[in-house]
Amino acid sequence: MHDNASETTTNLKRPRPPSFRVRTNQLIAAIAACAVSIAPLRAADIRGDMENGVVLEGKIEAGDYDKLRSAYGEKRTNQFYIGMPLANEIYLASPGGDLAEAMKIGRFVRALKLHTVVPGGPYPVGHYEKYSDADRHQLINPKADYMCASACFFIFVAGITRTAEVDLDPRLGIHRPYLSDTDLRALTGDQAITSANRVKTTIENYLKEMNVPGKYVDLMFAVPKDKIRWLEKADVADLEGTIPELRDWLAAQCDKRTDVEKAVWEKLMADTRPIGQHSTAERSIFDKMIKEMSVMHNCESKALDKLSGSAWLQMFDPTCTAIAPEARALAENRTLCTRKN
Repeated sequence: MHDNASETTTNLKRPRPPSFRVRTNQLIAAIAACAVSIAPLRAADIRGDMENGVVLEGKIEAGDYDKLRSAYGEKRTNQFYIGMPLANEIYLASPGGDLAEAMKIGRFVRALKLHTVVPGGPYPVGHYEKYSDADRHQLINPKADYMCASACFFIFVAGITRTAEVDLDPRLGIHRPYLSDTDLRALTGDQAITSANRVKTTIENYLKEMNVPGKYVDLMFAVPKDKIRWLEKADVADLEGTIPELRDWLAAQCDKRTDVEKAVWEKLMADTRPIGQHSTAERSIFDKMIKEMSVMHNCESKALDKLSGSAWLQMFDPTCTAIAPEARALAENRTLCTRKN
């Protein structure tokens, strides 16, 4: 991870990456983001449902929050899949856009307790392309959208779990928000300072609301407005996975290991030897611990699915008091919930 401005610059990999621009109205009545790239950008395409997962692709613009809310709120399509795998996953493939809209979407994502997923690694080329997550999610314009950069970052951090699609560096980019030249020409020097400070405060408050470490504000504002820093896996180790607020709760729900078993697991994970060099006894212990960890992770997934399902019911169908486990079978007769009197 690079800590200073000069080192950060060495990690800026694109000549004219997506970027976001803050515009002012009475100093800063609204915050927005404008993506800048070589290729023209379009409004976000929001597609999918809770059975297959939702994809948000392209430039984020005003109105995308309403489109996303409609996608999740469609009862006839979605109410039969709450609490099921993929029902709480949103895949983000966006070079940025309207920052105010991204924050609005981010708060919606957190309220629904969704899982945010971003592209991972460099965009695959050649015959490997058909196996990529770009292909799995049927991206319309993977060359422009195979990333989550700029304003998209603010949606990513809103997930209750956050991850890259593949186990590589996430295609996650950040940089400094900025006032347009047009806006700056309309301001005095003092007004420009006030506006910039308010923008930074707004961003700090949002990231604090999402329990994102303060270092990301510093990283963001260290990157020039016309550059982008692509975060590496090591950079986002404290962002990936389940949010800290839920980790202890999940452990209480699902981690049935003894203190000795936890210590054994940590020792196994610290062992750098290939599995073939382990003794028969060590492999037996390893296999046993893997089974226990699998049970624990399965329990955690179900707990998070139920949490997201309950959030969906509260937001879109508050009269429903039960999630039917046989949702697919019930799809034909359109009965799902036990209704309140």
